[in-house]
Amino acid sequence: MSSDDCGRDLASVNALLRKHEALERDLAALEDKVGALGQESGRLQEAHPENADQIAGKQDEIVTAWGNLKEKVIKVNCIRN
Repeated sequence: MSSDDCGRDLASVNALLRKHEALERDLAALEDKVGALGQESGRLQEAHPENADQIAGKQDEIVTAWGNLKEKVIKVNCIRN
């Protein structure tokens, strides 16, 4: 996601676009899993209140990382369009 390669010619640009589109499809599939992790986190916090702070902290890390990744995809889409 942090590559500055914009392609050297039309063929490489098209290859990069295909790779980006595949990445977006993969991310869409992963979004459901991130949501499921959030639900599981809540369940685990209730089941193990002694570890709730640690579980919530890990969930916050996941949500932050996911948000950062989505922001990068949005930036690339803005540049691409």
